[in-house]
Amino acid sequence: MVSIVGKSYLIPLVRGKSDLLRIPQELVNDLGISETLITTVLKPNGRKETVRLNPMDRTLLGLCAWLRTCDDENMRSIRFTVRSEHPYTFSAEFSE
Repeated sequence: MVSIVGKSYLIPLVRGKSDLLRIPQELVNDLGISETLITTVLKPNGRKETVRLNPMDRTLLGLCAWLRTCDDENMRSIRFTVRSEHPYTFSAEFSE
């Protein structure tokens, strides 16, 4: 299996009351998961957040408070980067 450490995925940023985000099918395929994955995301401020990736409906949940910190209307997505594979950890940052 080819390592995906360092690979980034763009997740569309949809503004709403929820922190539910739709993850790309490519991310689900690359992770090779078929069940929900509870994992850690490192935010730009250095803090870690626990999130849930659901491959069945391609959703990511758990970044609600952080998503509200972005008031820049030019930000259209989140760059989600694989930091490690065993266990999976990610970093996230806002992207235009």
